[in-house]
Amino acid sequence: MRHFLIPLALSLAILVPVYAQDASPAASPAKTMSEADKKLATECLSQAKQIALGCRLYAADNHGKFPDKIEQLIPDYITDATLFVSPLSPKKEAMGFEYFGKGGTDSDAPDKILVRSKDLTADGRRIVVYYDCSGKIVADKQ
Repeated sequence: MRHFLIPLALSLAILVPVYAQDASPAASPAKTMSEADKKLATECLSQAKQIALGCRLYAADNHGKFPDKIEQLIPDYITDATLFVSPLSPKKEAMGFEYFGKGGTDSDAPDKILVRSKDLTADGRRIVVYYDCSGKIVADKQ
């Protein structure tokens, strides 16, 4: 029995610190964002999801088809055009999001990108919202 415990103890001594390091908050990329950057990213994600929801509502009223331009959502589905101004935009452009729904329908693959932020967070992340209105903050791959 003793011969079994020594290799087990050695394995644990090696593996536990490695796995603990992987699970630590410092190792998580999401934890590297500043509080101010998290706030802006969260606001941007919320706005992008509202735009995606407006697209879904538009599609419900238009035989399942998304609008050709997201500006078509005004005023029936989005009442305030300032929703299109991304909190991540340093210039506060009138359109702070890229739209990929032209020609799309509400029955397209749910993991297709519908809306994403034009600007990045300070640590190089982008806001992405999919056809099913789910969204996340992802590392930019450009």
